[in-house]
Amino acid sequence: MYGFSGTADSSANLYYEADHALGAWAPGRRSRAAPSLPAWPSRSAPAPTSPSAASPSGATHVTHWPELECGGNFLALEQPEVFVADVRAFFRPLAA
Repeated sequence: MYGFSGTADSSANLYYEADHALGAWAPGRRSRAAPSLPAWPSRSAPAPTSPSAASPSGATHVTHWPELECGGNFLALEQPEVFVADVRAFFRPLAA
């Protein structure tokens, strides 16, 4: 498939760089960014019960935990009004 589409080089580049870049996959510094983890209804899995349960690193400094009534992985496309309201709610305390 890669030969027909001419993408073999770009596909292999990821593996080459990962193999030759020292520490590329090593854990780095923790981010001090204020994360937001929205919880929305899902048909395939239950919503997390807390921010630390939803965060891959178990972060407890989640600053915004909205429990949305609708939407999914593509919230900005599915429910643009809900998305904009959530983004505004997240940034409102940071702007003060």
